[in-house]
Amino acid sequence: MTLPNNPFAASAGVPQPIQEPAHASSLPAPTGAPVMVAPTAAAHGAVPLFSGAASSSRSSHGRIAAWMVIVLQVVSLVQGFIPYHFDHLDNYASRFSNPIFWFWCLTYIVVIALAVLYLRKSAVIARYVAACIIVVLFFIVAPVMLAVHDDMWYYAFIPNPNIYEMGALGARLLLMRALDWICVIAAILLAIPDFKRAPAPYAMSASVPAAGVAPAGQVPVPSAPPEGAFSEAAPEASTAQTTNASGFVQPQ
Repeated sequence: MTLPNNPFAASAGVPQPIQEPAHASSLPAPTGAPVMVAPTAAAHGAVPLFSGAASSSRSSHGRIAAWMVIVLQVVSLVQGFIPYHFDHLDNYASRFSNPIFWFWCLTYIVVIALAVLYLRKSAVIARYVAACIIVVLFFIVAPVMLAVHDDMWYYAFIPNPNIYEMGALGARLLLMRALDWICVIAAILLAIPDFKRAPAPYAMSASVPAAGVAPAGQVPVPSAPPEGAFSEAAPEASTAQTTNASGFVQPQ
């Protein structure tokens, strides 16, 4: 028999020394370091994309000017082989023995080749050389040649007044003079350098972070436990520690 007031008696509902409360093992182990949650790309939007693109070395005005130069130089080259008067073909044949005629034909071919090289190979230096040749021939070489042949040098820029009395021949000469001026304008456009646009920075798509996930670059703050959680778990944990340490249960 055991005394009714024996504190060492095993009664129902009192855990034995070798037993532990079931609710004590279910408590999470207290830790001092907060849990770090790595943000994912899906929670904060898409991967940053490079929105800028390198512009081409052939600009829009450069291509247009190069095609204008090619067309106008081809017209000037072809019209040199078309006689002005079919009644005096002897004068037409005599021009082939003139070195000046072949000099102008050579310059036309060189300018055309440089413009094609610029369009096909993106050779920027070719466009500047072609523009320089056209400008020098029009503003320097042509007036000097007129002065050498005892003619007015400014007729290289304005038409001769006698040209209006030549009928169809005068109209052809006026047309060629207008084409020369257009070619000079195209050469000036060809000589203007390209102002390339700087590549745009990386663009991040704006998106709203998912619920419960911290924005990129921030550490998520651990949520506070509900009130009374530690107050309820503390007595149970202390009772379990007292039981494990002494092996006995203190009477209530």
